Amino acid sequence: MEIGTALERGEALAFLSQSNVHADVDRVVAVFPDGRAYAWTQLSPAAKDK
Repeated sequence: MEIGTALERGEALAFLSQSNVHADVDRVVAVFPDGRAYAWTQLSPAAKDK
């Protein structure tokens, strides 16, 4: 199952792990009920306004 679909369905929860890992980049973690977790970096909301 794709992470995005699981998040939309409420089958996983996403958390901000660390803001500004680099300028305008955040680290996000998605956690599933069975203990699996996936982390990625993405542009912060502030970066989209620039």
